[in-house]
Amino acid sequence: MILRALQGFVDSIFTLIKVPLNCPEYTCISKRAQSVNVPFKTQRRVKLRTSL
Repeated sequence: MILRALQGFVDSIFTLIKVPLNCPEYTCISKRAQSVNVPFKTQRRVKLRTSL
């Protein structure tokens, strides 16, 4: 999702659940995203055994 669209999406979610918060500006998110390193693991595919 584009950062500008993400900002609007998060703001609309906050509005729907009636939380008085605003999402940070997309430029702030963009600047921080360059310096944040978040490791994540992908799920391994497991072969299913079939017995007939």
